[in-house]
Amino acid sequence: MKFVTRWLFRCFILGIVLVVGLLLLKDALFKSYLISQIRAETGLDVKIAHAEMGLFSPTLTIDNLKLFNRPEFGGSPFLDLPDFHVEYDRQLLSQGRLRVTLMRLEIAEINIVKNPEGRLNIDGFQVALVTAFERSDSPLFFTGIDVLNLSVGKLRYITQGASASTKEVTVNLKHEIIRDVRSVEDLIKKILWQKGFKLFSS
Repeated sequence: MKFVTRWLFRCFILGIVLVVGLLLLKDALFKSYLISQIRAETGLDVKIAHAEMGLFSPTLTIDNLKLFNRPEFGGSPFLDLPDFHVEYDRQLLSQGRLRVTLMRLEIAEINIVKNPEGRLNIDGFQVALVTAFERSDSPLFFTGIDVLNLSVGKLRYITQGASASTKEVTVNLKHEIIRDVRSVEDLIKKILWQKGFKLFSS
């Protein structure tokens, strides 16, 4: 009887150690998963300092995410996101629909590149996002963002080729509230066109 009791106690301790180990590793595993998924969906190289998925709350937080352009756009930095926080509808997520109730997005820097062939790096990125979230067979269908808290630092428009040039705008947008974003295209337009690209023509 003592032998069985000792082994049960050891199994109990081992179970606790395994659970604690998984909890400690969950963020590292989630970070690796995110990096692989972003690369697969966008074709862009990505670096993430830290990522955390809430266990008991429907939240996702990513610190210092950096995306890099494809080789045809020079492989230079594309997006620098120091802070990305999402709160979502857990019930809808269980049904395969992503409804964001709150998104806090801080863009320190975004570089829009036009290559010698006249193509923009943002075009391919937008297509990748739409393909990932809005195709009919997608396992996770994006249905909108109720409230977007947006901060933007700098925007650059870079033209490659014989007439290479760089135009930079310091936006310095702090905690701009944008409501009712209903699609990926809507999100990109509200960030870039309404809050950014129009500054280049001013």
